[in-house]
Amino acid sequence: MEKVLREKVRSLPNGPGVYIFRGPGGEVLYVGKASSLRERVRSYFQAERLLSPKIRKLRALARDLEVVVTGSEAEALILEDALIKKYRPPFNTRLRDDKRYPYIKITNERFPRITVVRRPENDGARYFGPYTSAKAMRRALKLAHKLFPIRPCNLPVGEKLYPRPCLYYHIGRCSGPCAGLVSPSEYARYVEGAVFLFQGRVDEVIAKLKEEMKKAAEEERFEHAARLRDQIQALERIRQRQVVALPEAVDLDAIGIAVEGNRGYGVVLLVRAGRLLGKEGFALSLPENSTPEEALSEFLDQYYTRTTAFPEEILLPFQVAELEGLLVYLRRKRGGKVEASVPKSGERKKLVELAQRNAEFGLKRAEVEKLEPEEEALELLSEALELSVRPWRIEAFDISNLQGTEATGSMVVFVGGKPRRDQYRRFRVRISGKPDDYAMMEEVLRRRFTHALAELADP
Repeated sequence: MEKVLREKVRSLPNGPGVYIFRGPGGEVLYVGKASSLRERVRSYFQAERLLSPKIRKLRALARDLEVVVTGSEAEALILEDALIKKYRPPFNTRLRDDKRYPYIKITNERFPRITVVRRPENDGARYFGPYTSAKAMRRALKLAHKLFPIRPCNLPVGEKLYPRPCLYYHIGRCSGPCAGLVSPSEYARYVEGAVFLFQGRVDEVIAKLKEEMKKAAEEERFEHAARLRDQIQALERIRQRQVVALPEAVDLDAIGIAVEGNRGYGVVLLVRAGRLLGKEGFALSLPENSTPEEALSEFLDQYYTRTTAFPEEILLPFQVAELEGLLVYLRRKRGGKVEASVPKSGERKKLVELAQRNAEFGLKRAEVEKLEPEEEALELLSEALELSVRPWRIEAFDISNLQGTEATGSMVVFVGGKPRRDQYRRFRVRISGKPDDYAMMEEVLRRRFTHALAELADP
């Protein structure tokens, strides 16, 4: 069989594309990309002593080889990622729980909203993420809503004017586009400020707010100028907490990777305008006996085809093969230069060492923090419903009756994924007349939440 595969390799084109190794039953074992299909696939059939344990095992199991020729290395990268998501091959490195990482979305509307989604779509909206820490994401959302009065509702704003704004306007958390209280151009400036905030460009947000504050003061809009002053002070406090990582105002990612058996952990330290904003950490599922170089190469592809932020520099702990295709893709997405390097000294080397230490710590912690079955179920539920966090308390209701008589409503409660039988409730439905399940359910829910609100008002 290996002889047949070698024959196929000789006829492969020299151009870019994706290759697929299949097993004895036709199952997909591995998906890879290449700038030169012939040269890349030929490397799998070198002398065994030159191959890693993972490649030796893959070659022993492979029974067939398919290729897809693409127009560019960037296209090959995108196709490779799509095929890995589709087939989940056992010899590919994968981000564990990759569907669960949320994104912040700014909708593509006349008066955009900020929402949280589980996966980006090609709908003209702007996305920021993925966020591996729901806490960090909620903190960013809370700050954006506090600084910029962007509407939180899902009303069809712009289609008609409402007679008066809601409570969010009166507490300063919305600028009232529904009632025509803000112009599209002014609202667009709020959205632009939120975009800069999510991108980590705090200095630019502060500069714009200072300019607007000066203009408001000149026009004697002193209340507005005072609000802007408070926003600037809040942002400056955030900037003071950010560590200065580099003397120059550069955007870069420092990458760390740790591998142990079939587990791995990848870390990306986010440096924007020379300041360390934070990190993203990803647990990885690896084929057995993967080398750090193999894990890093595939982690880079997986991460950068999902992220929405593209730096001008990527710092690596060591060299990896087939990196040029990824860089071409990133340059196209960023609209500017993107370079990758392995720093040998200085502050950049220290950043990579910090990323490596975080990856090693993340790998140890990921083993300890395995999800319980109940937590796993809640994660799957939050993914299916596209929730930004796991639902902690769940109440389920049902109605039963005997041909319209003796109607009863039932409520079951789950907290943290576990049933709380002491909080189950039964409701004797009081509605009479023709059987109407919808009216019965309305009565039960009204009684339930009326009681809950009373408990909150009088604890």
